[in-house]
Amino acid sequence: MAYRRGRYVYRSRREGDRVVTEYVGVGAEDAIREDAARRQALEVERATLGELEVEQKAIDGALDAAGDAMRELTAALMAVNGYHRHKGQWRKRRHGG
Repeated sequence: MAYRRGRYVYRSRREGDRVVTEYVGVGAEDAIREDAARRQALEVERATLGELEVEQKAIDGALDAAGDAMRELTAALMAVNGYHRHKGQWRKRRHGG
């Protein structure tokens, strides 16, 4: 991002863990406009990613609900057909005799 100190313009950027400040020039209106355009593009990208995240959460919720319904249906069908759960596994009920 370009910023001014009096009439001098500087730009800061990150290099690894450090922030490096470089002198751009006196005035340097072009650098200021470039940084503003870059910042605006990043904001648009973040907003788009936020919208996609909301859509993805809705899809994930629907899939989770469908999975829950399928598990309940499977459990009901297995129980009707004489199976039960034993330590997470479906097993046929024994009929003593």
